[in-house]
Amino acid sequence: MNIYKIFCYFFLILIFYTSLTYASSSDTISITTWNTGDSSGIMPSAKQLFHILKNNKIFSDIILFQEIPLETLIYLKHKGGYNYSIHSSELLAKKKYKTGILSRFKIQNSSFIQFKERTSGAILAKIEINKTTFNIACTHFDYIRHKSRTKLGYVKVLFKKNIKILFNEIFKKTVRLDEAKILLNHIGRPGKNTIIAGDFNTIEISSAIRYLLKFYDDAFFMKKDMFTGTYKKINSFIKPKIDFIFHSKELIPIFTKVIQETPGDHYPVMAIFKI
Repeated sequence: MNIYKIFCYFFLILIFYTSLTYASSSDTISITTWNTGDSSGIMPSAKQLFHILKNNKIFSDIILFQEIPLETLIYLKHKGGYNYSIHSSELLAKKKYKTGILSRFKIQNSSFIQFKERTSGAILAKIEINKTTFNIACTHFDYIRHKSRTKLGYVKVLFKKNIKILFNEIFKKTVRLDEAKILLNHIGRPGKNTIIAGDFNTIEISSAIRYLLKFYDDAFFMKKDMFTGTYKKINSFIKPKIDFIFHSKELIPIFTKVIQETPGDHYPVMAIFKI
């Protein structure tokens, strides 16, 4: 064996053991956010949702749901082997709010922020992970009310109308911008060990998202799925990204993905962080 082969073997062994050391000393947390509803008004079944989670192996440490009934959340909790859960109906008497959290780690306490609009709000939860408390926000911003839809719930692409909607979202004060400010009033500007995720019902360059980016980072920034759409029910070859995962700066996203399979109208969005 010549000196070149010896060097190559030594180099490969060094890389192997270095990767093992890194993996064993690296702590991570996985997060998935998913609006499981559908604009047709027909809610996907708990079994359908479980099938997607199982097939795509996205039983993350923490899953944040929007538009999910309490009974569906409980079904997924037991089938997915989660120890902890919280649903908006357990925090607020009004049944119109349907957000929920599944967690493999202890939920120390939780509360619900009710925004001004009919169905928008956020669950705030403190979750203990490796003796560190994380602030988790599962949020659902108000939808844009001036969209036109087909009978099956698909958003119609009407050029003049959509241009006006986009202009307002980008340049004007909107309900979603107000909700972003209310949310950060509760969770901090910026918070530490904080993840804010959910259905923001607006595009990446909107005033609401730009406001959040002043204080938190987008986990998908400069990642493969940075521009991958998360909402599928629109009659356009370009699908909008309206579901996001934001995080405080000390958390480092090492993997992100939009899971392009869903029985509803939103795709699941996931991220893994080094903590």
